[in-house]
Amino acid sequence: MATAPPVRRLPSTPLAAVLLVLTLLSIALATAFGAETIPVGDVWHTVAGRLTG
Repeated sequence: MATAPPVRRLPSTPLAAVLLVLTLLSIALATAFGAETIPVGDVWHTVAGRLTG
């Protein structure tokens, strides 16, 4: 075969990746609307705790 078949598998989205995205969104919102709006520290500690088990 001259060409490789196109990769059509959907990338798996583990829970860790989802939590990381949510954390980044929370930080972005907190930066946009003020740190008092969203407890980024609490969110980060929750995500870090889940990632580390």
